[in-house]
Amino acid sequence: MLLQDGSHLHDIPSALVAKAVALKLALLAVQAPDNTKVTCYSDFQVLIRLLKSGGHSNELFGILEDIRCISRSFLAISFTYLSRTENFLVDTLAEAQLSSCITSLDGV
Repeated sequence: MLLQDGSHLHDIPSALVAKAVALKLALLAVQAPDNTKVTCYSDFQVLIRLLKSGGHSNELFGILEDIRCISRSFLAISFTYLSRTENFLVDTLAEAQLSSCITSLDGV
């Protein structure tokens, strides 16, 4: 299975890495001259903590730096923790979209 950037879903070793990759891809998708202020929400508290603190993680080697580099293209960016229960609708839609992508790719 492929992500939009060509990487394989089965190559993602953990939920934390998957969330970080998803955030990176989302930031790349909204990167535009007219998008100067961005707020990123995640239900993964560890990821938000690492981004806010400037911390590092061996598991996220390179991905955190990519996110920080992309973040510099915005005038203002914030990373906010949002619990899964508060984000139920978006989480459900994201899972449905992922399932749809997997089904589409299985037919290829």
